[in-house]
Amino acid sequence: MRGLRRTVSAQLIEISLSGLRIRLDHRLSEGTQLEVLIGDEHVFGVVRYCVPTKDKFDAGVLIRYAIRPQSVSA
Repeated sequence: MRGLRRTVSAQLIEISLSGLRIRLDHRLSEGTQLEVLIGDEHVFGVVRYCVPTKDKFDAGVLIRYAIRPQSVSA
């Protein structure tokens, strides 16, 4: 069994070469594996921390790898 897969909305707060910070409505557990869509790029990573903010949660994600679709020319 591979576990649960669900889609949630998040706001991108910060991004760097090795990680990103996202803001969500719900807490994520440390170690949760994620796929984050940024435009047409798929970023895969793991949650390193998740802390409460005023009314949401900020999660730090360590980027494992990213996939950018290549354009196809005729």
